[in-house]
Amino acid sequence: MATPVLMPQVGQDLEEGTLTEWMVEVGDTVKKGDIVAVVESEKASFEVETYQEGVVLELLYEEGDTTTVLEPIMFIGAPDEANNNEKVQAETTPVAAVTSSTENDTKAEQTSHLNTVISANHGQLGASPLARRVAANRNIDLASVSGSGPGGAVLERDLADAEPSSGNDYGDQPYSKVRQVIADRLTESKQTKPHFYLRTEVDVTDLLAKRKAYNQSNDDNLSINDLVIFAVSRQLKHHGKLNSHVFADRCTLLEDIHIGVAVSVDDGLLVPVIDHADRKSLKEINQASRTLAEGARNGMNKSKSRGSFTISNMGKWGVELLPIINPPEAAILGVGTINKRACCINNELGWRDFMVLTLSADHRAVDGVYGAEFMMKLKESITALDL
Repeated sequence: MATPVLMPQVGQDLEEGTLTEWMVEVGDTVKKGDIVAVVESEKASFEVETYQEGVVLELLYEEGDTTTVLEPIMFIGAPDEANNNEKVQAETTPVAAVTSSTENDTKAEQTSHLNTVISANHGQLGASPLARRVAANRNIDLASVSGSGPGGAVLERDLADAEPSSGNDYGDQPYSKVRQVIADRLTESKQTKPHFYLRTEVDVTDLLAKRKAYNQSNDDNLSINDLVIFAVSRQLKHHGKLNSHVFADRCTLLEDIHIGVAVSVDDGLLVPVIDHADRKSLKEINQASRTLAEGARNGMNKSKSRGSFTISNMGKWGVELLPIINPPEAAILGVGTINKRACCINNELGWRDFMVLTLSADHRAVDGVYGAEFMMKLKESITALDL
């Protein structure tokens, strides 16, 4: 019997995904764990793997089509099974039944038009939509790449070793789906959230020495950001208004502390989430941060939860920052560079390392004194960390 492979739901708020690249064709044999497609959501790209073995009987969508989560995107069955359209219709009827006939007609027209565009693009460029986007981001000339896809089409995996072209691209550059979401959300944030900012400096001289000794003795690689995440997650338990989602008519205080960590990627910014950060040890936070950051840079957002507070660290670039709040969250912490400077401590002049922290908060939910108390306690917590 033919078995459907469903559009996965990666994250609680994911409602639909765009199929950007098929990794299989009708007639291919697949086994459990094989990657069959690449899907792009509003937040990231992710791979779809199959949990069945058999032969690909039918691909229900073209590359570029968008469909809702938990809806069949392909069918796998025994080698001798025929492509049974009646079976496909029967399997998908319960999903389609919730949509009116008018909506179905509209969707069919849109899909037909989109399929025509995709077919035309494949004829011109000989590349999948994902490969075209990656090539544009990395300034790669697709004509110089040998494709491994159907009919010699260039797939995303073919670009791994491709060199950027020497020329520059000018003119209009349409936003990718991820870039458009960033534009929409941050514009909304600046236009609807009354931001205010609190800046402080933290003496991390002793903490840097502790971190160095810890990493050497444990053969580990704790980062400054890991230490900040650890300290922030503990302080949010005592400053619940900052661990909240803010809307026009209410503020929802959140019980769970899920820390989003801003990660720069080729096409913009992703914010993978460390869930229940306040329950994790430093080592667990370090492991989660590295895993999520690596996944984000590879286009895979492996977050399971929606963030309640975000941290953006740009210290490695030698700057300070005033970050924009990630809606619907109430606040975001910017971690700036660490600088040495001369200062007087106990009537003695010496060199100390100072880290700049900036809190951006939504004034609808948080007042200045409340935010200042959080920053004061956070500063004390960071300097007192015992590794």
